[in-house]
Amino acid sequence: MIDPKKGRDYPPNILLSYKHFHEDQVARELGAPVCPSGWLEEVRILESPIVKTPMKISLGKATIFLGTNGTGKTTVCRYMASGSSPEAVANYLRPASKGSHEYTLIYRAPTRHRLDITVSEQKMCYRFDDTDLPFSPISMAMVILPQAALKEMRPFASDLARIFAISTGSMRQALTTLSIRLPGKVEAIRILDDDSIEVSADTVKFIPLERLSGGELKMFLLECAIALAQFSSDYHSTILVLDDGLHGLDQERRQKYLLRLNAVDCRFQTVITDVGAMKDISWGGWQYVNF
Repeated sequence: MIDPKKGRDYPPNILLSYKHFHEDQVARELGAPVCPSGWLEEVRILESPIVKTPMKISLGKATIFLGTNGTGKTTVCRYMASGSSPEAVANYLRPASKGSHEYTLIYRAPTRHRLDITVSEQKMCYRFDDTDLPFSPISMAMVILPQAALKEMRPFASDLARIFAISTGSMRQALTTLSIRLPGKVEAIRILDDDSIEVSADTVKFIPLERLSGGELKMFLLECAIALAQFSSDYHSTILVLDDGLHGLDQERRQKYLLRLNAVDCRFQTVITDVGAMKDISWGGWQYVNF
């Protein structure tokens, strides 16, 4: 299947994605608590007033959207999210209501399915495998670290909840129960009565979260996002979208995150948006999409 066209239809990122999701399937059959695998394989944009069309994007387990600001990277992420969360796209597209949006999501669970979505005059229409439906049947969660999250961040649980678009109560529980760590900097987290966050490197002496450096705060946000995605992936097919990229980190730290997010124990897909160039990043099995 792979060789006749010299691998054109099966690039390395797709083969690596098959490998990762097959390992999930085997783990599940051996009794591991892994939810049924599902993943987004492709996005096809037929009409859009925001991005150039037609556009066809193949997604791997780990994908980087490369392009300057204003080229449509965030819009495509919104299109992806709308497959299971209409509110992810409704408000975002309102300023562009003069035009219509037509796009298709190719989804495997593990059989291949097609979801056609049309957005026009704030109305969303779904067609799933040639059947019109009132809503999308895809069960897929998205954890999004939005653009400029670091600039908007304040050291309170309620502000983190706003960044990740979850309730304050859920964010407080996530901070204290999920594995959110920065070796040598954050080994324990506590939330005070005024909703402020304190962290400790030794589980004894706590300091306000805002005392961390800018790079450390960025990594703290990344660790929160990864922990939320990992938890979600136990129960839903999940995509982690780092719409703020890995900006503010040095090359070594960026590379460590790229390798980590493409590892098999990260059971979710990841999409990173980046304004850099492909030459700035070692491959490591990631799929690159140039906008």
